Amino acid sequence: MSSTPDNCLFCGANVQTELVPPPDWHATDNRLILSCTCEGSCGSMLIDLEGKHSKIKSTVLELLNDVTQEELLFLSRSNSNWVDDVIYEPYMVQRLLEAQRAATIASDRFGFEDADVIGTAGGLDFSNILVMVEAGEGRFTIRVLGVEVEDNVVRSEAFWLNY
Repeated sequence: MSSTPDNCLFCGANVQTELVPPPDWHATDNRLILSCTCEGSCGSMLIDLEGKHSKIKSTVLELLNDVTQEELLFLSRSNSNWVDDVIYEPYMVQRLLEAQRAATIASDRFGFEDADVIGTAGGLDFSNILVMVEAGEGRFTIRVLGVEVEDNVVRSEAFWLNY
């Protein structure tokens, strides 16, 4: 098992950690996962430190090595919007980081003044992540669709938004 962090992986605050069995609904090949309670604003979270994904050759810790402070703040704010027992696995972390980056680019292209990509709007639909944005013009949400979403689903959603 990887060593447990002394500080929150997202905000850097002190964190209380404990290795625990995963919830019944989470398959980990009998690995223990890390339960963290952040003393900052992140709240509690579960992290599969050694989990791998067939399409992602990095662990959660490796994915977090090259992120910016803005991306870490996005993860922290997103975590505080969710219910307990969210398990951070490589796929989840990568999708969240992709959504943050895409929402930042979209905010710039929409011409939002001083846009701040806040975090997810809750929910755990990683194919269609809803991201909250605050800008000089007001508060907005941007839906970041995953590449696995079929074209007809995108067209249908666009149709209903224009209806």
